[in-house]
Amino acid sequence: MWPRPRAVPRRCRAMAAAVAAGLYAVLLLVHKAEAGRVCERSGYCSVGQVAGYVGPVDTAVELRQAVEATAYRKELIIIPETRVLSAAQVLMHFRDAGYGHVLMVMDHCDRLVSVMRPRASRDGPISCGTYSSKELGGPTGFPYFKRIIGSFEAWWWKWMTAGRAVALGYNVLAIDSDTVVLSDWYVPYWRVKQPPLSTVQMACQNENAASNGPVVWILYELIHRVGTHPVLGIDDQGILQEALFSSILGRPVFPSLIAIFRSDEEAFKGMGLINGSRVVNASSELAPAVCETFAVNCSTPLATLHWTSAELHVPHSGGQWPAKLGGYPFSRTIGPYTAAYRKAFTDLGVPLPPDIEDPATEAVARAIPSERFTYLAKEVGLADTQLAWAEGTWWNVGRHGWWHTHLAGGRSDSTAMGHIWAGLFPGSFQKTLILQFTGHFDWATAARVARDPHRIYHTNQELPPGVLPQNAPGVHSVVAFSPGVIHAAMTKEQFVQAAQGLAQVAVVLGAAAAWPAVPCDSEWALSAEGRSRVQRPIKHSIPWWYLDTFFQVQPFGDSLAELQCEWVGFSFRGCLANRFPPGQEVGRGLLAVEFHHLRNTTGARPAPDTTLLLSDTVLPPPPAGSTMPHRVAAADLLRLNAGSVLRRIQREPMAVLWVDRLVEVVELAGEAAATYGRWLDKCEALKYYSLPLQQRERW
Repeated sequence: MWPRPRAVPRRCRAMAAAVAAGLYAVLLLVHKAEAGRVCERSGYCSVGQVAGYVGPVDTAVELRQAVEATAYRKELIIIPETRVLSAAQVLMHFRDAGYGHVLMVMDHCDRLVSVMRPRASRDGPISCGTYSSKELGGPTGFPYFKRIIGSFEAWWWKWMTAGRAVALGYNVLAIDSDTVVLSDWYVPYWRVKQPPLSTVQMACQNENAASNGPVVWILYELIHRVGTHPVLGIDDQGILQEALFSSILGRPVFPSLIAIFRSDEEAFKGMGLINGSRVVNASSELAPAVCETFAVNCSTPLATLHWTSAELHVPHSGGQWPAKLGGYPFSRTIGPYTAAYRKAFTDLGVPLPPDIEDPATEAVARAIPSERFTYLAKEVGLADTQLAWAEGTWWNVGRHGWWHTHLAGGRSDSTAMGHIWAGLFPGSFQKTLILQFTGHFDWATAARVARDPHRIYHTNQELPPGVLPQNAPGVHSVVAFSPGVIHAAMTKEQFVQAAQGLAQVAVVLGAAAAWPAVPCDSEWALSAEGRSRVQRPIKHSIPWWYLDTFFQVQPFGDSLAELQCEWVGFSFRGCLANRFPPGQEVGRGLLAVEFHHLRNTTGARPAPDTTLLLSDTVLPPPPAGSTMPHRVAAADLLRLNAGSVLRRIQREPMAVLWVDRLVEVVELAGEAAATYGRWLDKCEALKYYSLPLQQRERW
């Protein structure tokens, strides 16, 4: 156990010459360990061991009830969300791993309870708190904030809840839902107990902070600063960093102003901010489980590690506000919002941190023991990322294959957590897709949220304006190429032409197009280094340095031997869903990873009675490696297949119609031609080679 409470901020970007790293705090748990639940190694198996709480968390009494009913051995995980699907996904994964001490904070607790109900008999009740104070007045709807900086009110739910819970003495992990927990070495309880992180009170996703120390001051102070810089446009991360830098320097500063002199090295040095890292020793237990070179390999245990850290203090002005540092930044008389915010803490029965403006409290502030902060995942090069063994981004770690724990041959302990942020490929659904590519998306939970197992795909989720899901016609048939039609010898241009032909078939038959996967052996799927060094056929391994995951393809599959690659060009809404009003319809599509799931769940496979007819006569099989499409008139395609398609969609919830060769539909006319024309306009992947070069250089 941690000897003292801990709390974790969401994300705090270092600025310019400060620390070139990110402070992230968001979490989505993973995979169960093969030999039991993840929680069993840490001893924090709490599923079925907590009372659960559903209700408001505005008042001190309500918050106490919520945390007391949820915490396990003084540990508490707080996750704010506005989307039921994201909330259900993260909660399901935590409960699969054995962690029940999770307090969701959101508006739709009743909906979340309903989604999770099928598991309640096994996993016990859930906890979900709601801030009804949003209805109590003020320009923001909250009595504490006159102005909200940032985009999401869920950020403020998190900080209000986490700050007060830490003040009550709980060990708090405050997280969002765009992170994956990858290791079976607890989440992340084991790693923060090992040197060097055991000496840290505040980090990316790990803290053990005293309930009256510098970290509590930071969490308390950050909301005080809401609205202090209306013209700078900083969000909760920037405000958090302001408070953090004040704690590092020991005096109140407002470093969002660094934007004005971000390239002034002397100004940074004058503030005591130095960019750098130092070498620390790893415990013998930790050394085999860490890595700093994720783009190459992680085979060598590291006895020494790099980190960037700083000492934290409860800062104090000493009553002095020099003009060169900006002068006195506050109103001399506190207003109703500040009073309400402070009351939210004093009602808990805990003392407020020392007033940083009052000279009489300076000695008290200076006497509070210091604590330590560290940034995680500091990038030092394309291949090296310091402390990414504790937490790393998609760009530095995930895209190389380390997050695909189900493909790692049992090795999933090289990194603990990953943040789905930084260097994401172009598209509309990147974070959801990364969960799907890496095997961390719970499809059954998605089906319960959608109330329909076939609305889990993007094509049936994105609806026209004003159309309710129950009134929207879903797609009940999918056209797909038979295995082998798309092959590794095809160029990218031939691949796009093949997709155009499939889209034409889909439009004529009123089906969705299953966008084909790119064979991972394809020349254009490889990195420059891979094209010059790799031998084909490729025996896939992690990290897949030889694949162009920069922005080109993203691997997925059930095993390394069956690895497939998704071309991210199709991951835009316009390629997948008809979100347009009548008269402006476009076609629909399924991504390759979605079609992979559909095949796994339905067992769909090519057969004579499931393969589309393209001629009145039986066609011979196309030659191996063919790149020439078979031409078929739209009227003939419809005449030959309309009857069988109608019969199949009447008896199959999602009929797969196979195309056994490349195809080009000619003589498109009427509504089919108009729909296909609009689809070409909305789905840039279909008109890829008509786009200006600068629009397609990244994908």
